[in-house]
Amino acid sequence: MRETRDGRSAWLAIALACMGCGDAHTLPTDSAVPTDATSDAATRECAGPTGELDLLLVIENAGNLLPVQYSLTRQFPRMIDSLVSGELRDADGTLLRMGTPVTSLHLGVVDSDMGSGGFDLPTCADSNFGDDGILRSASPVGAPECAPSYPTFLDFRTDTGDPATLASDATCLALGVGTDGCGIEQHLDAMLKAITPSSSPLTFQQHSAGHGDHLNAGFLRADSVLAVILLAEEDDCSASDGDLFNSASTTYPLELNLRCATYPEALHPVSRYVDGLLALRPDHPERVVFGVLAGVPADLIPDSGPIDYSLVLIDPRMQTVPDPSAPSHLQPSCVAAGRGWTFPPVRITTLARDLDVADAHVALQSSCQGEFDKPMTAILNRTFDALAGGCTR
Repeated sequence: MRETRDGRSAWLAIALACMGCGDAHTLPTDSAVPTDATSDAATRECAGPTGELDLLLVIENAGNLLPVQYSLTRQFPRMIDSLVSGELRDADGTLLRMGTPVTSLHLGVVDSDMGSGGFDLPTCADSNFGDDGILRSASPVGAPECAPSYPTFLDFRTDTGDPATLASDATCLALGVGTDGCGIEQHLDAMLKAITPSSSPLTFQQHSAGHGDHLNAGFLRADSVLAVILLAEEDDCSASDGDLFNSASTTYPLELNLRCATYPEALHPVSRYVDGLLALRPDHPERVVFGVLAGVPADLIPDSGPIDYSLVLIDPRMQTVPDPSAPSHLQPSCVAAGRGWTFPPVRITTLARDLDVADAHVALQSSCQGEFDKPMTAILNRTFDALAGGCTR
């Protein structure tokens, strides 16, 4: 939770100027999965391959986030080329695998600003709803390379579209979220509200409904692969009790920077996001992709083989404790040169673990790296798995 604003810098011009300028990762399976594939085959519901991909970028926009946003957007040309060609290549151009090419891509962007429970805070321009999980259409300020504004989502088809233009437009949308959002980061509620239909029993701040069939209508299709890439430097703080953000609260008396980690009972349970995402693909959880770039220490993410989520979550650096040198703030989890500190993404990691167990395709990666080459390769690898189709376990 940040309470400072940062202006835009020369990073934007560098990001757009460098538009032309990893490794496949295997994730674990549920230990309770039946091992007798033959006897289980008759009960499986199988999804065929698809070329339809709906990609939602959830980008934190509070604090000094432009350098890490720039690191993500530098991956867009390779990401788009790989998806459209069906050829997964690493950052050096080495072919890693062939897959189902994407023939139709929807790309939308939301940020982490969902307001502050109606309580006025210095960095929260709209205390009630913030940017409310509405797909972004704004262009970065002072960026002549970008259009003045964009549709709420980019609709790309390989028979008519240009991948280079799509990568450039995606960069403008992603950097258009800015860095002056509310210092209370509610990534997961923003993600879910963006794509949940208003007919869902799920409700959001002030009992509002999802935007999936209203303000964001048309983005999510019925039979596509739904892929989410979440960029976060702090953990999610999606609150069920808005009083958590009341600076005068007697229920939650600690410093604002410590409340999200100290009072988990005031937050929505992680199961809300597992269930909410899978409800959008109830028969085919294997058509959900969840890619994460967050403050997990990089050495906890193996170059190959499965991630041991239990080891990640019990690592001392992933514990949410006050920083001895700054007791009103949490102790950082890791640091990346030129970007600053990140903080333990406990809830986000837990969501990754639980979606992985539920048969979604998950790529948990660290943002504490010089570049995002390997993380993007891992996310693309999982996306190719989803596009290829398969059977639920």
